[in-house]
Amino acid sequence: MIDRFFLKLQSAFTQSTVGKHLTLVKQIMEFARDDDIIRSLPKFPRVDREQDNSYQPYTLAEVNKITKKLRDLSKVTPSKRSSLDSYEHYNEVADIVNFLLHTLLRPGKEIYMLKHKHFEKQINIRKEQFYLISPPHRKVSNKNNGPIPSDQIVKEIYEKRICKRYPIETSEEYIFFNNISNREQVRNMVDKVFRKVSKMLNLYYVENSTRNRPLYSLRPTSAIETAENTNATLEDLARLGNTSAKMLETRYLKKYQKEKAIQIQERIYSKKIS
Repeated sequence: MIDRFFLKLQSAFTQSTVGKHLTLVKQIMEFARDDDIIRSLPKFPRVDREQDNSYQPYTLAEVNKITKKLRDLSKVTPSKRSSLDSYEHYNEVADIVNFLLHTLLRPGKEIYMLKHKHFEKQINIRKEQFYLISPPHRKVSNKNNGPIPSDQIVKEIYEKRICKRYPIETSEEYIFFNNISNREQVRNMVDKVFRKVSKMLNLYYVENSTRNRPLYSLRPTSAIETAENTNATLEDLARLGNTSAKMLETRYLKKYQKEKAIQIQERIYSKKIS
């Protein structure tokens, strides 16, 4: 029965989703074994996720298209909106998209639990102001859990858009959708809006694939853009993203694996050339 279920899943879902289904079934079986309903666990098929272990990133041009569409929709009066785009806070979702693009935060508790009190203004050696952000919730608890520095774009988003939308009164105000106390509701709402707009622009689904690009796909986009346009090392990116350099290489920066091999070849063999 499990083998038949496995084959059915494979015909309809990605390997990652298949793996999650089988994990749930295995957990149920373990409960059944512990309650003496079954004597032992059946054998579960191995799910190879090597070809499907990362979110497919958006390009910067595609992200700009999405934010522009969100800004445009925010200007449409409610009476003229279709059922597809009846949501009123497109501008705020656009700010969230840009915020994620420039911070490497995960689009869950890491961003939706942020309050004004988690932002601390600092000055760098060039006398430029920036913010240190201390997310109260990080998915991974490790040495990278310290405050993370932001760039000038995040500073502008925070000061010119967020603080005007939700002025600081007690510093306990959430920076996004402060009027909604249920943060999981905020997350689901933003995910839904992003998904709809990405589909409207024919950007959501990966070409010639069953895969899609949800809001989380902005995380590898952010990693790639930061790697390409700054002097950041993998360790720097790992600190920003609260992850490991190995995770960045295997899941977000696969395109750099070839470049890394070329650099290794240069370091090892270049001096042998006469």
